[in-house]
Amino acid sequence: MGESSFPRRALKATAHLADRLSAPERGIVIAIYHRVGAAGGGQMNLDPAVFTDQIAWLRDNRRIISLDQAVAELAAARADATPLDPAVVFTFDDGTADWLDVVAPILVAHDAPATFYLTTAYTDGTQPLPDGEAALSWTGVEELAATGIATIASHTHTHVLLDRLAPAAIADELDRSIDLIGEHLGATPRHFAYPKALPPSAAADAAVRERFDSAVLAGTRANTATADLHQLSRSPIQAADDERRRPAPPHQHHPLPGQEPVNAAANAPASASASSAPASSAPAASGSRPRLIHLTTADISLELLLGPQLSAFAEAGYEVIAMSAPGPFVPAVEARGIRHVALDNATRSMDLFADVRALRELVRQFRTLRPDIVHTHN
Repeated sequence: MGESSFPRRALKATAHLADRLSAPERGIVIAIYHRVGAAGGGQMNLDPAVFTDQIAWLRDNRRIISLDQAVAELAAARADATPLDPAVVFTFDDGTADWLDVVAPILVAHDAPATFYLTTAYTDGTQPLPDGEAALSWTGVEELAATGIATIASHTHTHVLLDRLAPAAIADELDRSIDLIGEHLGATPRHFAYPKALPPSAAADAAVRERFDSAVLAGTRANTATADLHQLSRSPIQAADDERRRPAPPHQHHPLPGQEPVNAAANAPASASASSAPASSAPAASGSRPRLIHLTTADISLELLLGPQLSAFAEAGYEVIAMSAPGPFVPAVEARGIRHVALDNATRSMDLFADVRALRELVRQFRTLRPDIVHTHN
């Protein structure tokens, strides 16, 4: 066997070992939002109706807790080695005016607490948001905090990547944010979010641990009893996850609450023609139902954003299989009568070994399931 095959064999062996050691666990999911009903923001900006649907469903079907409570429960579970009660935490990043005008009324109406990670230079007016979006003023921050559902936290002063700064500059960046929030709200922020959700340098990690009770990164996974409170994982919620603009089979479109039905044929992009065809025209050589897989990384997307479409395809005659990482939303997907296949290594974060494991897992599942159509969402 040639020398060139050794790195590949070594990588496979390492991935296999990692598979054995990476059993999925349930815990506390921290969702990342940015904007709702704002003027810009691209994928970070959600339609208010979609956001309202999400919050209402979660309030009725999941345990929603504040970040303060989540940190306390995670710390207690770590100390006592006791299982966690699954829950969802809402968080928002940056500091746009829609937090007060759009987001807060929806959260208050559903009694849903949230943590707002504030970039204080935006609010202070010393630095504009990159796309020119209106920033939340200090008066707005004070009004948001007064709603009773908001925890104001730090997202640095200028949204700089801390891993690129010297220790003294890191301290200045954090302390300026802390001082401004304390000056306007009369309380020191307890929680921190790294800009761009990127892992910190050793110096940044030490500075953040010294100043805050918790810190969040990316990860798209539930936080378990073994989670590091200063490197908690969050799951991003993006506009691309919203299936309200994606066509279901003709005459089988199930709108979300408040959504008008759409003509699927008129709105279907060319690339979606196979998945938006009626059941009678889908491939079914043996007369059996065509097998359709909906693939995404996070289970929250399958239920909260794709649930109605999964049901619509099933009613149209497809055998629908939902695939994602394991998580607390899987029972709700299965309650729709949809089969769920777990992808233990699926994650939105960039990780070479996780990506290799996920690819192997997908190949294995596709060979077993032999789908007619695969609809991907990430």
